[in-house]
Amino acid sequence: MLVAATLRGVLTVWTVLALTVAGSTIASPATALAAGPQVEPRRVELVLAMGPGFSATDSHRWLEATKRLPVEDVRIRVARQGERPSIASEESGPSTTVRVTGILTGRQRLILPDQQFGIGEMGEFAAWLRQLAAEGPENLAANRVAFGFTEEQLRTVRQTLAVPCPSRTQGQTLAHVLREAKGITKAEWIVPRAIERRWSDTTLVASELQGLSVGTCLAVALRSHHLMLVPTISAERTVRLTIAESRSGEVGWPVGWPPDERPNVLVPKILEFVEIGIDGATLQESLDVLQQRLAVPFIRDESQLRRLQVVPSDVTVQLASGKIIYKKALDRILFPSRLKAELRVDDGRRPFLWITAIQPEAGKSKRTP
Repeated sequence: MLVAATLRGVLTVWTVLALTVAGSTIASPATALAAGPQVEPRRVELVLAMGPGFSATDSHRWLEATKRLPVEDVRIRVARQGERPSIASEESGPSTTVRVTGILTGRQRLILPDQQFGIGEMGEFAAWLRQLAAEGPENLAANRVAFGFTEEQLRTVRQTLAVPCPSRTQGQTLAHVLREAKGITKAEWIVPRAIERRWSDTTLVASELQGLSVGTCLAVALRSHHLMLVPTISAERTVRLTIAESRSGEVGWPVGWPPDERPNVLVPKILEFVEIGIDGATLQESLDVLQQRLAVPFIRDESQLRRLQVVPSDVTVQLASGKIIYKKALDRILFPSRLKAELRVDDGRRPFLWITAIQPEAGKSKRTP
């Protein structure tokens, strides 16, 4: 029989001295003391901050759902203006209190730093809280790489989203592109009805994304309509892919990733010199020519082009004749329109050039993780 002590709601087990008494094994407190001082586990307090779009009438459901979580205290309140998810530690003598503040969204998700849970995922949330109490915020964060995933979990999601889009996307409806994505990925898909109702035959995909990974394809297509793809992994290790509003406070799947290889390894001609001059061609015509010569997809950030009021077919380009590197030529024709070209790779490590704003929209981060 293993004797255990409960300390502040967290189970700690004494060091066991094996003594055989009538065939039983018991623990000796003297042995536990001899083994050295016991480390008091961290106390965890939870603050649920109701963000924009969250209905106060749902607060009692969350309080009920969190009753069995391994925390000392749970409070719910309205989120302060500009408040973000946080984890803070406070030491008082030998004990440490960890205060976790999460933002509740209108989609019934609790957003935490690099992690998120739904109201039906309290088992996973409880496991995360126990790990937080045991390891502390610093060590827990060190084991996470993006979206609250471990390296293995992130690799699983990227593999799921690495399959290439099989068909043409330009001019297709967003609903059609999403149906195709569902059919070729092994994942559980969640599309809220409120978002589906917004789609119509006029909700079209502007970019040609055929051949790029499903993850990158959807990140681009959804971004143009103020939506995003949010990945999670269930306790059963099932990949869940949710379509969410881009203003929901969650972090969406990125439009590609920074490449590990050198640019000229991915795109052999990108650092080559070329004799070139442009006089009076449009930005669209110039991009088409450079895309063909570099043999790599050019994907435009349509939402940023709209914000900057840039219509490539209406912009005239001037570039003095001379010998210049392809990438530098591309930068020079984009710069007057406040645009730039970033080399990225999709979830299957296929390269593409992302045409986006030099300066991101105020209040938005430069990159998703």
